[in-house]
Amino acid sequence: RGIIGLFVFIDDVTIESLHLVDFYLAEIEKAKDEGRDEELFDGKNHEEQIVQVIIDLFSAGMETIKTTLLWINVFMLRNPEAMRRVQEELDQVVGRHRLPSIEDLQFLPVTESTILESMRRSSIVPLATTHSPTRDVELNGYKIPAGSHVIPLINSVHMDPNLWEKPEEFNPRRFLDSEGKVRKPEYFIPFGVGRRMCLGDVLARMELFLFFASFMHSFDITLPEGQPLPSLKGNVGATITPETFKVCLTPRPLTLKIDAMKAPADLQDARTL
Repeated sequence: RGIIGLFVFIDDVTIESLHLVDFYLAEIEKAKDEGRDEELFDGKNHEEQIVQVIIDLFSAGMETIKTTLLWINVFMLRNPEAMRRVQEELDQVVGRHRLPSIEDLQFLPVTESTILESMRRSSIVPLATTHSPTRDVELNGYKIPAGSHVIPLINSVHMDPNLWEKPEEFNPRRFLDSEGKVRKPEYFIPFGVGRRMCLGDVLARMELFLFFASFMHSFDITLPEGQPLPSLKGNVGATITPETFKVCLTPRPLTLKIDAMKAPADLQDARTL
């Protein structure tokens, strides 16, 4: 029956639309009912199209998250005091009996601000999606004709000394207000700007938090003896990736609390991982 047939079969046994595939199939059926099946997705083969969409989702989501996490490790190695502040906050708020969850995010401003500063400082996608004005406009004395290609320079904004004090420095406190709450200036634009900004904004922030917080909660990271600090120079590709570096991971043991009423007899004592 092919990939589409398989997805249709799965969709038939579900009650409601839960994810992209459900909505994709619903749109195909709607187009068939309205007699515009051949026009859908610019006439492209529906089965090939959904495969390409899923590939785009995985490649865009995995590459950017992986690269950002690599840069965060670079900044933690170069700024161990920032790592200690994150770990102290995690120990105080989350405790040593479990890993962080997304529900903890609102109570972890130091952790979140460290992620935001890492995103600002690395700017792994230095150019945002191309925009185009629908009419002639003038901006700061420059005339921009309708139909021109306008490419936001994310890295330039994130390193502008007129917007950020000492932009070359790694300083997560710049994302905290006087009360210690997270603040995000309008010129913090790692996901682009306007209607064509990255659709994965919310999901990416959640993924970065869960990976980074769990990693910091579970390990100390240090440089191997004799190794230099990792470079801040990036390699240009699909994203700006850090140069290869080595790291030592030292476990920070977690003490799991197991419910004695539900756990087997041999697991009723607290276990340390």
